[in-house]
Parts: sequence; structure tokens; C-alpha cells
Amino acid sequence: MSEEPNETNRTTPGLRPDEPMTEAGRKVLRFHFERMLEHEPGAHAGEDLDALHDMRVATRRQRAAFRLFAPYFKPKAIRPFGRELRTLGAHLGAVRDLDVLMEAAKAYPVELASDEADSLQPLLDLWTSQRDQARAELLTYLDGDEYAAFKESYSAFLETEGAGVQNPTADLPQTTWVRHALPGRIWDHYSAVRAYELALARASLETLHALRIAAKRLRYALEFFREVLDPSVEETIAAVVGLQDHLGQLHDADVTVGLLQDFLRRGASPPPVREAVENYLKFKQARLRTLRRSAKRPWRQVTRKRCRRLLARALAGL
Repeated sequence: MSEEPNETNRTTPGLRPDEPMTEAGRKVLRFHFERMLEHEPGAHAGEDLDALHDMRVATRRQRAAFRLFAPYFKPKAIRPFGRELRTLGAHLGAVRDLDVLMEAAKAYPVELASDEADSLQPLLDLWTSQRDQARAELLTYLDGDEYAAFKESYSAFLETEGAGVQNPTADLPQTTWVRHALPGRIWDHYSAVRAYELALARASLETLHALRIAAKRLRYALEFFREVLDPSVEETIAAVVGLQDHLGQLHDADVTVGLLQDFLRRGASPPPVREAVENYLKFKQARLRTLRRSAKRPWRQVTRKRCRRLLARALAGL
């Protein structure tokens, strides 16, 4: 579900336009790996929900960075790290998504009569049980040998300049420096977002979810390199964040609707509980409709001419 983190000592990865994309990628990965490790103790202790959230975000950013920088590394060199980050992200996400579900469900009944609010408790009890199970699985993973071995080998890869670098395939110049490769990669991400223009009017929830992922990849690419781009990029980043957040709320509502329908399909709840869950379902369905209708507003901020001009300006100085 929707997310973002804190910093350690360094506030940027320390990128330069005149360095290879492989080493820029290594810096980005190391920067977010350090933040992942910073939040690991809090996520493990379970007393600070923000630590779990921040560790998950740092993990997501590393996975996004691997997608962006993969063409410049040997596939065999980075595949195990991507696979392990995916496993870690799944464990963190299983807990975090249930936290978000329960926070929203607890906030919903504030204006309800106390008896109706109490009728939602069996739903919260079910989600709490599922979260406890997901958290137990997360702790087993974090305490396991596989995760410890991953951190050791991954850290060595991140600290070794040139490790895993893709060998040139020809004598011709290769677009492997940041200032040569980055503009094309950024415009590719922007085009992937803008390609939804014709589909947006009648977009299914699946299509909107895919658009959210495309927007997230554009956002991360811009944020990874913001220190080497013109400051005008900040307005573009803000517009993309607005679109991603809106579609993230829509996705959260859609997931919640599905889970509530699953709960009702079980059919074993007493009438007061069933009625309370049905009312919560109607509330979430109405929220989903509102978010679908209003998705064009943040979309226009990303696709308007001003955003394209600012993006061009941000890249022009490389």
C-alpha cells in the first residue's frame, strides 16, 4: 500500500554526471541499503510502525534501482540480490499492508454509535491474527541464515567498484555515463506514463494500478538523480508524487473492498457484525468511485506542457 523514509548521515548518494551508470547505480543502491539497515532494528522490535514502513520503502527503492540500472550489469551478478530484496519486500509488505488496513478501519468508526463500532471488532480480530502470523514469518526471515548471507554478499558487491559490470559488446562508444544515458532513460519512463492518455477515460482498476507503477518508476528515477539535475525537477517530482499518491489511495481502497467482500462471503458472522461490515464496504466503494472520477486532476499535472518543459530543463544541464 502507499508509502516514504528518514535519512542517516548522508542526504544524497553523491552522484556525478561524469561517472559510469554502474557506479552511479552502486551509490544509489548503497544509499538505500544503508537506510534499510538503519530501520531494521525498529522493524524487528515491532514497537515503531514507522520503522517497518521506512524499511519497506528503502527495499522498494533498491528494487526500482535494480530495474533502472540492470542493463549496465551482468544479469548473473545482480539477479540474486534482486530476488532476495523481493522476498524481503514481500515479508515487510505483508505486515505493513495489514497495518494500513487496520489503521483505516479503526479511523472509520469515529462518528459511529459505539455498538456499531464494536460490531467491526471481529473484522479487526481477523486482520490482527493475520498480521501476527505475517510478523512471525518476517521475524523468522530476518533472523535466518539466508538473510544474513544476503546482507554480507550484497554489502561486498556494493563496496567493490567494477563488480558485476557488463562488458562492452563492440568497439563503438557505449552510452554508459550518467550524462549520456540518463536523459533517454528518464524520457522513456515519462513516455511510459503518458502512454496511458488514451486509456484513462475508461481505465479499469487494473489499468490504473499499472499506471501507478509506471508513475512510481518515473518518480524514483527522478529522485535517484535529483542532485545532478536542474532544481526545476522538484516541481515535476511533486506532480508525479501527487499522481502516485492518488492512485495509491485508489489501490488501497480497491484492496480493502476485496477483503471486505471476502469476509462477507464467509457468511458466519452474526447480523450486527455483517451489517457493520456491509456499511464499511459501502463507505469504501464510495471512496473508490470518488478516487476514480478525480484521477484526471493529478494526471493533468504530470502530462501538461509545463511539466514537459520543466523536465526538459532539468535534463538539459547534463
